[in-house]
Order: sequence, then structure tokens, then C-alpha cells
Amino acid sequence: MATHSDDEDFRGRKKQARLLGYDAEAWIKAKREEREQFKALEGKDMDGLDKLARDPHMDAIQKAHQERQAALDASHEKADSDKAAAAGQREKNERTLVLMNEISELEKQVVQGNEQTQDEAKQGRSM
Repeated sequence: MATHSDDEDFRGRKKQARLLGYDAEAWIKAKREEREQFKALEGKDMDGLDKLARDPHMDAIQKAHQERQAALDASHEKADSDKAAAAGQREKNERTLVLMNEISELEKQVVQGNEQTQDEAKQGRSM
């Protein structure tokens, strides 16, 4: 399967073939075969583009970039986990607060019931 880079500029070559009066598909196929044969014989691409010019410091630059990216990814993951933990703690605190409010309401009702019972007892004695 040929990729776009293998075909270079497919549309440009197709247009060139049409202008020259060739069958475009056959011309492209022949050109590709010619390039593959040349690469098999010479061990390099026809245009010499199979090996890009490399900066001697490129490996160090790429390694530094990968390390920075890994550190950045790690910090993002830590921030995400911290946010998730904080959200979980906040949710737990809210549930606890709701339960405490319910208990407080029940205690108020018990106290009111006790006061009411005491008031009734006092009224019963005073009669």
C-alpha cells in the first residue's frame, strides 16, 4: 500500500501525465516501479530524500523534548488525580454534613417532644 509520501504529489503527477498525453494511472505506476527499482539497486531513494539531513544535536533536542513532555504529562496526571481526590472528599463532606443536619433535626424534635411532655406533666399536676 502506497502512502502519500511514497507517491509524492499524486495530483501534480496525474496532471503532468494528462498534459503529456499519457494514461495517468499507468504513468504513475511506472514511475513508482522505477523509483522502487532504483532504491533496490542503489539502496537509496532517487531524490536522496530517504534520509533527511540530521542536526547532530537533534537526538539531544528530541530527548530533552520527550523528557519535558513526560514531566508535563506526569504533572497533569497528578493534578487530575488531586482534583478527583478533592472532589471525592468534598462529596464525602457534603454527605456527612447532610447526615449531621438530619441528626440535628431529630435531636431538636426529641428535645421539643421532651419539653412538650414536661409541660403536659406540669399542667396535669397543676390541675
